[in-house]
Amino acid sequence: MMSYSGSGAATAQVAVAHSGGCYPSDFLSGNITGATTMLGHVALISRGTCTFRQKVANAYAAGAVAVVIYNSISHGGSAVFSGTLGAVVSPTLPVLCTSYMLGKAYAASAPVLHIVTHAALQAHTTTSNIIADAPGGDPSTVIVVGAHLDSVPAGPGINDNGSGAMMILEIASQLTELMQTTGGKQYSHLPSLRFCWWGAEEEGLLGSQYYVSHLNNTSPTALHQIVLNLNFDMVASPNYVRGVYDAQQIESELLDGLSPTKFEYLKNASSMIGGMFIEHFKREKLPYVNSEFNGRSDYGPFLQFGIPAGGLDSGAEGIKTDKERHMFGGMAKTAYDPCYHQACDTVDNVDRPALQELSKAAATIVSRLSAQVSLRQILAHQRNFAPYGGDINIGERRHLDQGHFSASSRTLKEMKLGLECK
Repeated sequence: MMSYSGSGAATAQVAVAHSGGCYPSDFLSGNITGATTMLGHVALISRGTCTFRQKVANAYAAGAVAVVIYNSISHGGSAVFSGTLGAVVSPTLPVLCTSYMLGKAYAASAPVLHIVTHAALQAHTTTSNIIADAPGGDPSTVIVVGAHLDSVPAGPGINDNGSGAMMILEIASQLTELMQTTGGKQYSHLPSLRFCWWGAEEEGLLGSQYYVSHLNNTSPTALHQIVLNLNFDMVASPNYVRGVYDAQQIESELLDGLSPTKFEYLKNASSMIGGMFIEHFKREKLPYVNSEFNGRSDYGPFLQFGIPAGGLDSGAEGIKTDKERHMFGGMAKTAYDPCYHQACDTVDNVDRPALQELSKAAATIVSRLSAQVSLRQILAHQRNFAPYGGDINIGERRHLDQGHFSASSRTLKEMKLGLECK
C-alpha cells in the first residue's frame, strides 16, 4: 500500500490509463484500454514521468474506485516498490503498488480485482530544511541552490541524494573559504546565493513545497526576490549519463495556475539556464542528454510559483539505451542506478568520475550565474549571459582537481563572504 493511501474496499475491473497517467486526458474513454470508461474501475498506471500524487489525483477525478501503480522494468520484473502521495488524495481511495510483471499481466487481461486497504495515521514526525545564506549580495535577486537531504526508508541514499547534498555543501564550503580572504561588500550589486538542503523530498517534496508556500503566504516579497532555482538530485549514478534538465518538457497542463505569459517566461528562462550547462559540457567536450523536467524533484514547487529552474542529474530508474552506452559507456538495457531506492545505495554505489564531472559543471554555473549583473533582466528579456572571462571580469572558472574544488585567486569573487545558517 502506498503512503497516504485511503482506506476502502473496491471490487471492479481493471482499466489501463494511457501513457503514465500524468494528464487528465490519459483517463478519457478514447485513451484507456480494458474498459470504455474509467468511472467505477480500478485504474492501472505505470510508474514514471510525474509524481504518484498527480497520477492518483487524475484517476480519482476520472471516477476510479481504486488505483494500482506498477513498477518499471528497470527494477526487475518481480520487484515491488514503495512510494508516497505526499498527502491524502481521498480518504476512501485505495492506492497500491505492484511489480512490473503483475502490472503487465493485469494490463493484458483486465481482470476484476478485489481490493481492501486499512490505512492508519502514524505519529507525526518533524523534519527540517537547512538554509544557509551567503551575505553580501543583492537581496532582491536571490539564487537558490538546492538538494534534498533525506532518503527512502529502504536504504541509506548515498547517491539519492547524498551525492547532490554533498556537492552543494562543498561548493558552499569552498565559496566561504575563498570569500573570507577576499571580502565581498563591493559585490552588493550582484545576485546573492542561498544554499538549501531540503527535508522530506521522498515523502512528496514536502520540504521545498513548504518553503515556497510559506514564503508565498507570509512574505510574498521574499518569494519574488528568488530569481531562479538550481536543483541537484542524484549526480553520481553508477551507470550514469550527464543529464541536463530539459525545459522544453515543461507542460502547461502541469502548471495550470500560471498565466500564458508567465508560463512562456518560465519555459524560456529555464531553457536559458539549461543552455548554460549545455555550453559547459560542450566546452569540456563531454556528451550530455536532455533529462526529464516534470516536477518530480525539488525544483517542482519553484516552477509552480513561476520561478525558473535548472539543474543536473545522472539518472535514476530509467534504462540506458544503446545510444547512451556509446556516448557515456556503461551497460545498455540496465538502469542508470540499479540501486535506486534500495538498500544497496551505499558508498559503493557512487561513480566518482560522474560526481567529479557533474560537480565541476555545477560549480561553474553557480559561479557564472552569481556573477551576472542584472540577472533578472537577462532572463526576462532573453539577453545573453556574460561569457566566461567576459566583461564582468570573473576570471577563471572554478574547477575540480581530483575530486576536490580548487579556485584561482579571482574565481567567484563576485559572490559573498561567509555563510549564515538560519
